[in-house]
Amino acid sequence: GTLDLAMQPTTSLNLENLKPGDKILKKFNLKNSGTLNIKDIMMKIDYTVNDLKQNNTTEDFGKHIKVQFLLDWDPAKSPVYETTLEELKSQSPEIASKKVFHSKWNETGGLKPGKMDWFWIKFVFEDNGTDQNVFQGDSIALKMEFQANQTDGQER
Repeated sequence: GTLDLAMQPTTSLNLENLKPGDKILKKFNLKNSGTLNIKDIMMKIDYTVNDLKQNNTTEDFGKHIKVQFLLDWDPAKSPVYETTLEELKSQSPEIASKKVFHSKWNETGGLKPGKMDWFWIKFVFEDNGTDQNVFQGDSIALKMEFQANQTDGQER
């Protein structure tokens, strides 16, 4: 069998022209174009900060970006997982995968061949009530790699 995850949109994203309190919501379509069930998806996140004024010193802009994973676009629903961009980059890809996809696909046996599913990621520039002027003009170039894992083998 084959394992083939078709993803739209592209896995590169720029977070720019932000002020504290801004929110960006992105939808990710997942399609299983292979012949095997997809058990879960590992997400490897990397980013670079474009420090326009070269004044961030040791402050990581990613620490101020809250990342919320949603299985429904309804803003009234709670995120299934919430962390910061900085934590997401440093942690093992299995952590977000288990929190986001395990709960969603555990009962159904994964994403079946030919089927589509989706999830949303909301990026929030948290207003922490302190002076965040060092981030004026800064942007974040975000790179996300998605890798599908097949369900466990079974005796036939």
